[in-house]
Amino acid sequence: MSIGRLAAALLVAVCFWVLVSLVGLVLGDYPVWHRALAGSSAVELLTRLLGALASGTLFLVLAGPEGAGGSAGRDEEQIPCGDLSEAGLRLSLAEDRDELFRRLGEEIAALVGEALVFVSAYDRRTGFITTVYSSGLGKVATGLVKRLGEGRHSISFAIDPESVTELKKGQLLRLSEGLHQTTFFRVSRSLCRLVERIYGLSTIYGVGLSWRDVIYGSVCIAPRGTEDLPHGQTVEMLCRETSAALHSIGLEKNVDILREECDSLMTRLGEVIACGAELSAVEDPDLLFRTAVEHAVGRLGVDRFSFWLATDEPDEVQGTYGTDEEGNVRDERGTRRLIPSDNAVWDMLREDAHYRLDKSVSLLNYKGSTVGTGDRIYAPARVGEDLVGLVSADNLTSGKPLQESDGLLMALYGGMIGTLYEGLRLRSRRSS
Repeated sequence: MSIGRLAAALLVAVCFWVLVSLVGLVLGDYPVWHRALAGSSAVELLTRLLGALASGTLFLVLAGPEGAGGSAGRDEEQIPCGDLSEAGLRLSLAEDRDELFRRLGEEIAALVGEALVFVSAYDRRTGFITTVYSSGLGKVATGLVKRLGEGRHSISFAIDPESVTELKKGQLLRLSEGLHQTTFFRVSRSLCRLVERIYGLSTIYGVGLSWRDVIYGSVCIAPRGTEDLPHGQTVEMLCRETSAALHSIGLEKNVDILREECDSLMTRLGEVIACGAELSAVEDPDLLFRTAVEHAVGRLGVDRFSFWLATDEPDEVQGTYGTDEEGNVRDERGTRRLIPSDNAVWDMLREDAHYRLDKSVSLLNYKGSTVGTGDRIYAPARVGEDLVGLVSADNLTSGKPLQESDGLLMALYGGMIGTLYEGLRLRSRRSS
């Protein structure tokens, strides 16, 4: 305990002793009150003074600025734990990202009083940050912001590298450049100053919504008529809780995507097996290849598909059936294509890879001419260690991106076609 507190406790004890003596004097029975307070000897007086001192000290500890757990006497920046828990609970009830941003904006607007509040979302794919919630601008301006934020011409700004670093901190900061800084320096300083004067803004605050170095958005707060931001620590805590919630929503979304991809893969795998069962009943090689192309385009989710047979030349393949630029089955028998030794397909065949997926490459027809750009899959059709053929698939007509799962399915399908073809050849040799 500090000397100042001890002196204050002693003063309280003395004042208490004097007060009791005065009461006794007023009541006209001073000797009785004096004996009750001081006793009849110096030892009793000292004992009772020490008791009064202890009582006063206890009073100061419980009622002083740091008493009751140290919570009393702090400024208005103290976090109201009860309100924060309720706000956190309300935020946790949001079902998606957009609703979470809206609820955060409403909670902050209720905390800071008269102020402009903007909540923006960050898109990691484009690197742009877009306003999704605003308040304090008035009905006309707020409606304009909402409409622009949801439409094609959204209020978006690309983030500069320095701002990315600041947003990752997740700390409430006073922005020295005001609104000019909230637009990530994309809007002229003079125009931003004009807006600040119109709305009477003297200080702008900003905080990033980030979790584990992943940016989800930002919050901008501009109090009116004051430079101080009420409940700043509470605002920062709410933003931190929102960042954690956004992280959780992202994880759940990824899990949902993986679950959908898994379900889709299982469905398509069933289609591959069903196609294989139907192809196994075909007894003519040409009909086998033609039907395989029809099934690949119609049931396995690729735009174009072709099957090439291996030849006696290690760098040459021979066409069977394939798909033209409109997705129709085309007879490509008699066509031969060379595989250059420095080609990626040659590397795949030499390294015994299961498939190769190329993104955003030139797509060719059966003659080797370029017909467009998109994603392409090559997969070898092997029976044991022997190369029977090569399958090719792409997304020329729809442009739907091909995934690794497509490569696995094409590799499985190509191997199935190669096995059935080898079975027909073996049967033909035995019969002859």
